[in-house]
Amino acid sequence: MMERVRILVVATPTAPVRGLAARLRDPDVDVIFSGSAREALERVGPSMPDVIIIDGSLPGRDVFR
Repeated sequence: MMERVRILVVATPTAPVRGLAARLRDPDVDVIFSGSAREALERVGPSMPDVIIIDGSLPGRDVFR
């Protein structure tokens, strides 16, 4: 059995990447959306995602820390 893949998308609500990621409809893929670095950390919990997509135009530098 294949493990589920977790993708974290950190982007503003209107970022085009959110629309693209929302199209990832696969039973083995979990897509987690957040609008800030702080929210992303709260949403992922103790286990790290397999892939992280960051919108570089988010305000502040916290997203890259």
